[in-house]
Amino acid sequence: MKILFLRDQRTPAIDGAGIYLLRVCKVLNKKKIPYLLLYGGRNDLYSKALKKNKINVKFVNFPNQTPKNFFRFFKIFKLRQKIKKLIIKEKFTIINTHFPHLNFFLSKSINIPLISHWHGADVVNKPIKIFDRDLFKNFNIRDLLFKIYIKFNVFNFGLAKFVVVHGKASRNTAIKKYNVDKDKI
Repeated sequence: MKILFLRDQRTPAIDGAGIYLLRVCKVLNKKKIPYLLLYGGRNDLYSKALKKNKINVKFVNFPNQTPKNFFRFFKIFKLRQKIKKLIIKEKFTIINTHFPHLNFFLSKSINIPLISHWHGADVVNKPIKIFDRDLFKNFNIRDLLFKIYIKFNVFNFGLAKFVVVHGKASRNTAIKKYNVDKDKI
């Protein structure tokens, strides 16, 4: 077993999901299980904690979550190819992403299990709709692109074989709002 973790920079502080991943990597170090963490931050509190705890990390410049990624074909393609080559070269057997947005940077041709995390819970678990009343009232192409991007890229669990949720509330959000198949959870 060899695990590839993907995590982008989330907050200026170290969040709960970051602490969880740090602890997992520390256990993997103790058990001598090979892994690599691709982290999208640099010189922040989390990267310092990773270095301090001797976590096997490589810093990657993941593009921000923006609909502009639809038009950054070459940059996205190049990043996907780089990650795919790394997966093949290092013979990873499992990929673990700590936010579904990172699934967008994985090639669909990778034929190894992908585990994706969903940490949050919403009070209102309505599915994300691209076309709703507000869009028709004040039609704005920018809003439409943003909704398409959010639905199909940021919260897309389609590539994931398994989805890890952190409680009943986040499970309900994953199922009701993001249409995650119950069998994947």
